[in-house]
Amino acid sequence: MERTYTDRSEHMTLGRRIAGHFSKYSWYHPMQDNEPINAAWAYFEHFILPRRHFLSGIKAKPGHNSSETRLYSVWATREVDLAELGVGIGIYFFTLRCLAIVFLLAGLINIPNLMYYNSDLYNHDEEGGVPYVLRRSAICTDHHWAACPSCSLEQWDYFPRTFDRYAETSSGLRFIKVNDCNFGYFLGLFNWISLVFVALALYVVCFYIIKRREVKYDEAQQTTTDYSVAVENP
Repeated sequence: MERTYTDRSEHMTLGRRIAGHFSKYSWYHPMQDNEPINAAWAYFEHFILPRRHFLSGIKAKPGHNSSETRLYSVWATREVDLAELGVGIGIYFFTLRCLAIVFLLAGLINIPNLMYYNSDLYNHDEEGGVPYVLRRSAICTDHHWAACPSCSLEQWDYFPRTFDRYAETSSGLRFIKVNDCNFGYFLGLFNWISLVFVALALYVVCFYIIKRREVKYDEAQQTTTDYSVAVENP
């Protein structure tokens, strides 16, 4: 017996809604019969993609249609619900959240560095020509030409960014472009603090928090292993 599903538009995937919209045009679907496309998308969403029971929130079996089921929400699904798809999946998304928080805090620690890069104490020249996304970075536009009798062209032609940092006059005098930006103790301090913070945070997350969360996800699932009894022959 063929199963039929009556899914509302807001409960469908974006791809299914787009396909349903364009299927009425002959250039997209020359057969002009939308039923095969709708049936294929319904099969994909109800048999391939994981779904949950609307009332209880418990993971539904593939193809279940005796009660209303919905796809897992991108924003409202909890990590413990993802663990129903497997402990590894729940741990994966939990780890992503932990890493996002750790690196966000590391970025906040480096805000004083960004302020210093944007000040006259670091770069006395305006950042003209520097792309907006690279401003407040360590790019230095404050420089001057200095004599370097021991320098040679072979030392400066191996990388494109150094091509314009070496010059030689017709009389044989050699010059190199020297940065005048001030790198001091202030920058290294906050870099060191953020490095230590990330190292300690990753250690705590990997060896303590994730292990406890793994046990929590495993205990939330009832499997035959939880009721198994091992009998050893004495």
